[in-house]
Amino acid sequence: MSDQLGIYVAYAALGLMAVLPIYFGSHRTLEAVKSGGETDKGKAAAAPEPEKEHITSEDAKWFPVYGSGVLFSLYMLFKFVSQYYVNLIMTAYFSLLGVASLVNFLHPAVSHWLFRIHPQGDSFHLIFSRGLHGSNTLLGF
Repeated sequence: MSDQLGIYVAYAALGLMAVLPIYFGSHRTLEAVKSGGETDKGKAAAAPEPEKEHITSEDAKWFPVYGSGVLFSLYMLFKFVSQYYVNLIMTAYFSLLGVASLVNFLHPAVSHWLFRIHPQGDSFHLIFSRGLHGSNTLLGF
């Protein structure tokens, strides 16, 4: 009975890990679309709206070629590279993607919280450029 409970817990955890990121990501996207591209302060974004990409029939014709190339590359990778190195590469790749997506997901909440702790005051910028006769000079701060 204990073994079955462990399997059900594992299935539930996998199901939640598969569904929750999609759910929260889609809601964040919907909030951005509903706000009409406004920034956090309610001002309209000044950047022009990027062009939407469309898939042409020519692109669709190349999908099987690209897919076959990827599958053949994976076959060659598993055939000629040690399983240890493949696991190492895959672990590093998915760890990097996981950390990047987590940072992207948590950035709005954490940055809002951090900037309340450290108030923004005067900031100074140092700009270096090459001066006359190859000497470095400080332009402003």
